[in-house]
Amino acid sequence: MKNRYVRILIGALIPIAVLLFLSMLVSSPAPSRPFYGAPQPKMMVYAHMGGDGVWPGDTLYAYDQATKLGVDAFDMDAHITKDGQIVLLHDESVDRTTNGSGQVEDKTLAELKQLDAAYKWSSDGGKTFPYRGQGILVPTLDEVFQKYPNTRYLVEIKLTKRPLARPFCDLIHKYNMQDKVIVASFHNKT
Repeated sequence: MKNRYVRILIGALIPIAVLLFLSMLVSSPAPSRPFYGAPQPKMMVYAHMGGDGVWPGDTLYAYDQATKLGVDAFDMDAHITKDGQIVLLHDESVDRTTNGSGQVEDKTLAELKQLDAAYKWSSDGGKTFPYRGQGILVPTLDEVFQKYPNTRYLVEIKLTKRPLARPFCDLIHKYNMQDKVIVASFHNKT
């Protein structure tokens, strides 16, 4: 009885081994990616939204401050505007953080650039708003890539009605960020 099970097991494993061997012969190895392949510190420090909670998140101001602290990478949230620009803002609407209201993707970039991205930021429960009126705007991914070409990124694509993948990939290629960007999303149709 024991020999029978051994023969069945071997009979099952041989075809699997042959298939694995053949697949290795016809497949090419995954390309080396410096993001993962280069020597890494034991721990990487990601600035979530550039440091949300310490200053207004997903803003150039936040990324400037995070850079001064020496973080290894930026974590950010991407949306697409009505006119096809990729902007950085955590929420689907501008209501919680700015002096405006409405959905990000229902606004043009020009409309978003009129908003104060730090208007509602407070570290003391709304008693004071230290960054209000300081010229902190909703940034584009294009602006961030231009300003920080040597930074690594974790970009979370938020749910959108409009396709975001093509303009997002175009920006990554435009700035040669293929080895510096990790893309994340809770949605598979972005």
